[in-house]
Amino acid sequence: MDGYSDANSDTGPGIEPGVLRSFAPHPYQSLNPAGEIIAVNDAWLETLGYDREEVLGERFDDFVSPAGSLRFESVFEDFGAEGRITDVRFDLVHADGHPVPVALDGQVEGDGDGSMRRTHCQFREVSDRARRVRELERFETIVENTDDVVFEIDGEGAVSYVNPRIRAVLGRSPAALEGEQAAALAAGLIAEDRADELRETIESILEGTETGAQFEFTADTEGMGQVTLSVRLSRVEHDAGEAGIVGVARNVSALKERERDLARSTAVLSTVLDTMPVGVMAEDEHREIMAANDAFCELFDLDAACEELLGRRGPDAAAAVKDQFADPDGVIARIEDLIDSREAVLGEEVEMADGRTLSRTYVPYSFAGGDGELWLYRDITERKSRQRELAKYQAFVEYSSDVITIVDENGVVEYVSPASRDVSGHEPATLEGTVSFEYVHPDDRAALADSFADVISGETDRLSAEYRFEHADGSWIWVESTAIDRRQVDEIGGIVVVSRDVTDRKEREWDMRRLTREYETIVQEAEDAVFLIDVQTDGEDPEFRIERLNPAHEAMTGLQSEEVRGKQLEAALGDELGGEVGENYRRCYEAGEPISFEEELELPAGTRIWQTKLAPVEVEGAITQIVGISRDITERKAYERELQRKNERLDEFAGVVSHDLRNPISVAQGRAALLDEAVDSDHLPPLRDALERMERIIEDTLTLARQGESVGETEPIQIQDLVGQCWGMVDTESATIDVGEPFEIRGDRDRLQHVFENLFRNAVEHGGEDVAVCVGRAGPNSLFVADDGPGIPDGETDRIFDAGHSVAPGNTGFGLTIVQRIAEAHGWSVEVAESEDGGARFEFTGVEIE
Repeated sequence: MDGYSDANSDTGPGIEPGVLRSFAPHPYQSLNPAGEIIAVNDAWLETLGYDREEVLGERFDDFVSPAGSLRFESVFEDFGAEGRITDVRFDLVHADGHPVPVALDGQVEGDGDGSMRRTHCQFREVSDRARRVRELERFETIVENTDDVVFEIDGEGAVSYVNPRIRAVLGRSPAALEGEQAAALAAGLIAEDRADELRETIESILEGTETGAQFEFTADTEGMGQVTLSVRLSRVEHDAGEAGIVGVARNVSALKERERDLARSTAVLSTVLDTMPVGVMAEDEHREIMAANDAFCELFDLDAACEELLGRRGPDAAAAVKDQFADPDGVIARIEDLIDSREAVLGEEVEMADGRTLSRTYVPYSFAGGDGELWLYRDITERKSRQRELAKYQAFVEYSSDVITIVDENGVVEYVSPASRDVSGHEPATLEGTVSFEYVHPDDRAALADSFADVISGETDRLSAEYRFEHADGSWIWVESTAIDRRQVDEIGGIVVVSRDVTDRKEREWDMRRLTREYETIVQEAEDAVFLIDVQTDGEDPEFRIERLNPAHEAMTGLQSEEVRGKQLEAALGDELGGEVGENYRRCYEAGEPISFEEELELPAGTRIWQTKLAPVEVEGAITQIVGISRDITERKAYERELQRKNERLDEFAGVVSHDLRNPISVAQGRAALLDEAVDSDHLPPLRDALERMERIIEDTLTLARQGESVGETEPIQIQDLVGQCWGMVDTESATIDVGEPFEIRGDRDRLQHVFENLFRNAVEHGGEDVAVCVGRAGPNSLFVADDGPGIPDGETDRIFDAGHSVAPGNTGFGLTIVQRIAEAHGWSVEVAESEDGGARFEFTGVEIE
């Protein structure tokens, strides 16, 4: 069939056009008669974004836009009929869905029997904006009848005979030509200069100066355009001596066209071979090198010109460069295996000794001379490096705890990283294709949209924002996002947004602001003096500067924050006082922990005694500030000194009373004993009872006077040990004691023994010999002692702790007063109430329980 390329045709230099075209830099494809794709090259796949397995075996019109798909059948049918196509336009569909306008050129490869074997097509992209209308008018003469035209010219130069084939060649009937002058006919058919040349040649032949001639020229036809004719003229002499000319005209239009195609194909293939970025080497059936381009020689650093490789045996060339491979022997063995199997291998990787990575493709092919081998090598070292970099970036995106999103200029989500599952609870597929602003809290949406618009308009190329984002469970999380415009990057083509969940941080900030306000209020309203000291450690020794004083501090000391802020202690307080105060700050700094002390300072407001506690403030392991709280204890210290003096006088009085009263009582008790031996009188028992009561009153009075003092050194005390010891010191008859869960208190053991002994004695005296007593913990800082006796009589609760008050005959009334005084000396409070069993319950609060 005319226009078809035979599979065995020699296109020179012995390489089938389809083979090299398959690996040309332009996208190439081959279809079978059913319109199914049977081959594509790498450029085709890279242009449209598909993998090879996605397209092979599929119909070509599956990759054409819907509008183009409708006319594919007619175009393919015309292609098969005519044998070639030129500049046929289609919109192909990229793997990501966008259209790719292309222009296709191609030809049909026949099977030798006139039927289509397959097609060969290349296409180029044509931009809609840059597309220029190219109209290449080609006049192709399709010769349907290749029979020769035979004609005769008589001695007068007139056409005397034309065979019927003239109609098929020139579209003229023989009758219309016969009798006409040949030169005149030629003038109407061919160019003027060629017509003159033909006329002169006819005259010379008829005159006998030439015996014949051969011409090629283009002739006009009737309604069929122009044809290229090869005309041979020969002188003929008739029997009558009359000379004439016999001419044979052959339509060589198709031959000329094939020659032009061959020259064009040869030029294209030669250009492709020379300009391809891929190293190409072809071997014939004897494995002699038929072609090699410069890229091949450069890859293997061949000193000789590529032309010198032609005719050299491939195995010899491979042996010469094998040491350039990381596995020389393995490479040679692999080449032999491929040739033996004659199975095409695309893009296998080969490691080089110098660290490069080459991609090798092997394609076995057949041509008129036999079977050949085509080898293509490409340096993919940079691509492999990019792939590794891309893999790292992909891993970063896939495993990043931040959510990475790509949105278009309308805010439509095009990609979301897997981290969205952990951050927002949304699957990436759920978010992709939606408008991201739909998930933003209504109160934050407008401001965020305005900032996003600034990025889209180019006013800024990045924005940072914090806003609330709807979690998949319906709650709101706080998100911090940074958006960067990357629309100009082809691989991205959108706005990249990096987001992270900052809900915990926001809550900490809110807590910090709340605490700051609370602390500010506490500091401002505190009655104690609160101050903040900056610690600067630029030099070897720390330097202390006053940062802030609260109003109470200002009022107590006469110092004003505005006047002393930023000053060193010596500058604010004077050298002597500043040095003294600074030593305390230094002790706190060096200890790295809070310290407490009392100090007497002379300040503008006067000399005062302070109880001060200093605490270091650490930031990232370094002490940057010291916070101090001072309480003016001047009056308390004066009161304590006065109390101490009173206690000393009271103790002195108690000692005198104890000594002066005990001596007469001892004498009276002795006399009563002697009297009891001498006489029998009913008055002696009451007398002895009265003397014993007087002795108990003296003991309780002395105890009461001395227990009001401050407690001595405190220590941890196990409550069960203390209770057991005190219970054993009281005549409890058949009473019972129960101690709940063990716990530990801190106090003065000797003094606390008086507390529990008095309470136990009180319970037995009021509750009877079988009373049940319970001791336990009432709260974090409280304990109780309860019994199941008759309880406190109505109206007696408010007077129960009064000195000398007792509801039982014979008691001194000092026992519970002693309990209250010792509790208060420990900093406790004691209250009495009814127990669960109706008895008395004494509850102590403010107890230091460890």
